[in-house]
Amino acid sequence: MNRTATRLLTFRLDGRDHALPVDQVVEVVRMVAITPLPDGAPWVAGVLNYRGRVIPVIDLRVRLGLPRREPDLSTPLIVVDAGPQPAALLVDEADEVLALPADAVQPPDPVAAASPAVTALARHGKRLIVLLDAARLTAGCADGARPGPASTGGGIHAAAR
Repeated sequence: MNRTATRLLTFRLDGRDHALPVDQVVEVVRMVAITPLPDGAPWVAGVLNYRGRVIPVIDLRVRLGLPRREPDLSTPLIVVDAGPQPAALLVDEADEVLALPADAVQPPDPVAAASPAVTALARHGKRLIVLLDAARLTAGCADGARPGPASTGGGIHAAAR
């Protein structure tokens, strides 16, 4: 494997490819019981017991401005560690771990860069993959963030729309 390869965990949201750097991912787990939190941010689906710790669950569809979809038992959760505490990201489907050469990963264009969660765009064959940053996606979870003026429109809007 190329020493300058970028390792990514790819996943799908609304039929589109997204990814997180592997070093931000703890594991992918099956759906478990999520306890809703009253009066929380709309993109926080609730909390769950993860190995004895209570961690927030972020609905990535809502966080990225996509329509909410009710999870089922096959819905994966990506546990990330990119901030003060781990968090679980609700996604439509976890795909694969890719090792891409450095030249396949490019900074986002000005339109994609407008989304604070987008860190880069990657090409893999015919696929265009939007790279996200777990710390930016989970920002505000530890302090019980409520929607403010910047987020009342549905959260972070990714270039993958």
